[in-house]
Amino acid sequence: MPQRLVPVLGAVAGLVGLLVVAGLLVLGRDPYRVAALGPRWRRRLIVAGLALLTTLGLGGCGLRGGDGGPGCGLPGGGGGPGGVAAAELGGAQEWRRLVSVLSEADEIAANKRGPYPFSEKGKKHLLARFADAEKDVDRLASAGTIGGAAAGLLKKDLAERRAVVQSFRPTEMKNATCYSPMPMVWPAKRSMGRLADRLPLLERLAAEQRLRPEVVRRVLVAVERDLATLDSQPEVAHLPAAERAEATKLRAAVRAALSRIRGRLDEKQ
Repeated sequence: MPQRLVPVLGAVAGLVGLLVVAGLLVLGRDPYRVAALGPRWRRRLIVAGLALLTTLGLGGCGLRGGDGGPGCGLPGGGGGPGGVAAAELGGAQEWRRLVSVLSEADEIAANKRGPYPFSEKGKKHLLARFADAEKDVDRLASAGTIGGAAAGLLKKDLAERRAVVQSFRPTEMKNATCYSPMPMVWPAKRSMGRLADRLPLLERLAAEQRLRPEVVRRVLVAVERDLATLDSQPEVAHLPAAERAEATKLRAAVRAALSRIRGRLDEKQ
């Protein structure tokens, strides 16, 4: 493409984007929300229109009462700490690193990499990545890319996966026999503890303004797994009568929170 056409195409995109933004405002739609939910071409078009508005001094972020600079966290704008753009998630390096370490930990927990899934050096490196992933969650939350409740749930997932990884021994210890005895805890008891710990965050998540389907799917994996455990009568039968009643109440409260979360996602879609 001839270089002289680049500014022309940019100007055309800005004008078309400006018309799209104007149309959304006439319809009572928030252009920032539409940009966050729409396909990439739509996001770019709306960003171009908003940038042109800012250039012309006609409001920019003030269209929705914001007070940020050009872009206001949309793709192509200033974003937030660490360069995370509020309307982008899949392209954020923080999110990619977080998903990568969680996925690797899930494979290890499922024994897909065998009983000795790493060397001493590999284990140390993976545990360091967990520490970095926690910082990535903080960056995503600080930038407004994810909400506080979602960040809290992701951190709990990271802590639990890290504990699982820590329990595996490296290849250098294949011939060692020094296992420490582990106390017996019924799976239903563990699931109750995890769900009770997550319930306040799930209720907050149901009320958060920004819900991202990919984040919700990620944080609900562990919740659904623990619910399945409490749905199993043989597992719950191991609990004392008082704890069985508590498990029933907890299960109902968690399901109610999940119903509200999924209802919000359905409305958004």
